[in-house]
Amino acid sequence: MISALAKIEPGSIICDPNNLENFYRVIEHLTIFDGYDLDHSYGDNEPFSYGETKRICRMKNLENGRMYRYPSTQKFLYLEGPRG
Repeated sequence: MISALAKIEPGSIICDPNNLENFYRVIEHLTIFDGYDLDHSYGDNEPFSYGETKRICRMKNLENGRMYRYPSTQKFLYLEGPRG
Protein backbone atom coordinates (compact mmCIF):
# COMPACT_ATOMS: atom_id res chain seq x y z
CA MET A 1 0.00 0.00 0.00
CA ILE A 2 1.38 3.45 -0.91
CA SER A 3 1.10 5.88 1.99
CA ALA A 4 2.43 9.27 3.11
CA LEU A 5 5.29 9.04 5.60
CA ALA A 6 3.22 10.92 8.20
CA LYS A 7 0.94 7.87 8.51
CA ILE A 8 3.73 5.28 8.83
CA GLU A 9 4.88 4.33 12.34
CA PRO A 10 8.55 4.39 13.41
CA GLY A 11 10.10 0.94 13.08
CA SER A 12 8.18 0.12 9.90
CA ILE A 13 9.92 -1.07 6.75
CA ILE A 14 9.13 0.85 3.57
CA CYS A 15 10.24 0.90 -0.05
CA ASP A 16 10.69 3.67 -2.60
CA PRO A 17 7.86 3.19 -5.15
CA ASN A 18 10.06 4.62 -7.93
CA ASN A 19 12.96 2.26 -7.20
CA LEU A 20 11.89 -1.07 -5.71
CA GLU A 21 15.48 -1.91 -4.69
CA ASN A 22 15.64 0.81 -1.98
CA PHE A 23 14.36 -0.44 1.38
CA TYR A 24 14.26 1.76 4.50
CA ARG A 25 13.37 1.51 8.17
CA VAL A 26 11.50 4.52 9.56
CA ILE A 27 13.45 5.87 12.55
CA GLU A 28 11.44 8.87 13.74
CA HIS A 29 9.18 11.77 12.81
CA LEU A 30 10.51 15.24 13.67
CA THR A 31 9.25 18.80 13.60
CA ILE A 32 12.08 21.11 12.56
CA PHE A 33 12.42 24.88 12.24
CA ASP A 34 13.45 26.19 8.84
CA GLY A 35 14.16 29.85 8.21
CA TYR A 36 16.59 32.70 8.45
CA ASP A 37 16.83 36.17 9.90
CA LEU A 38 18.82 39.03 8.39
CA ASP A 39 19.75 40.30 11.87
CA HIS A 40 18.58 43.92 11.33
CA SER A 41 21.15 44.53 8.58
CA TYR A 42 18.46 46.23 6.45
CA GLY A 43 16.99 48.49 9.14
CA ASP A 44 13.84 48.01 11.15
CA ASN A 45 11.87 46.53 8.27
CA GLU A 46 12.85 42.91 7.80
CA PRO A 47 11.08 41.94 4.57
CA PHE A 48 13.39 39.02 3.92
CA SER A 49 13.30 37.24 7.28
CA TYR A 50 11.01 34.27 7.73
CA GLY A 51 10.55 31.14 9.75
CA GLU A 52 8.39 28.06 9.53
CA THR A 53 8.17 24.61 11.00
CA LYS A 54 8.23 21.48 8.88
CA ARG A 55 7.45 17.86 9.66
CA ILE A 56 10.07 15.41 8.36
CA CYS A 57 10.79 11.71 8.66
CA ARG A 58 14.23 10.22 9.35
CA MET A 59 14.88 6.78 7.93
CA LYS A 60 17.75 4.37 7.48
CA ASN A 61 18.62 2.55 4.26
CA LEU A 62 18.70 -1.17 5.08
CA GLU A 63 21.39 -1.97 2.50
CA ASN A 64 24.06 0.65 3.19
CA GLY A 65 23.03 2.01 6.62
CA ARG A 66 22.87 5.66 5.50
CA MET A 67 20.35 8.01 7.08
CA TYR A 68 17.91 10.02 4.96
CA ARG A 69 15.33 12.74 5.64
CA TYR A 70 12.17 13.23 3.64
CA PRO A 71 9.15 15.53 4.06
CA SER A 72 6.28 13.79 5.82
CA THR A 73 4.11 14.28 2.73
CA GLN A 74 6.42 12.07 0.59
CA LYS A 75 4.76 8.79 -0.40
CA PHE A 76 6.40 5.39 0.08
CA LEU A 77 5.34 1.78 -0.30
CA TYR A 78 4.48 0.35 3.15
CA LEU A 79 5.80 -3.23 3.53
CA GLU A 80 5.92 -4.23 7.20
CA GLY A 81 4.92 -2.71 10.52
CA PRO A 82 7.16 -2.26 13.57
CA ARG A 83 8.10 -5.32 15.52
CA GLY A 84 6.82 -5.23 19.04
